[in-house]
Amino acid sequence: PGVSSTRILMVFVAAAANSFLQYFVIAATGLEVNFGDALVRAILPEILLTTLVASYTMERLKYCALKLFA
Repeated sequence: PGVSSTRILMVFVAAAANSFLQYFVIAATGLEVNFGDALVRAILPEILLTTLVASYTMERLKYCALKLFA
């Protein structure tokens, strides 16, 4: 459980950092971007879906590896 929760936390932090970095790069180019809209429509869904999909993917890969090398 400790390794799994740490992995999920790492994926969450990486996805959040990526989303906010993309937002700031777009804002730095001079485009008008409303932060509230970006947060609700892009940043939060990306963070949540990436975290959920990554944890599921890691579990399936672990299952495949155990089956392959057992």
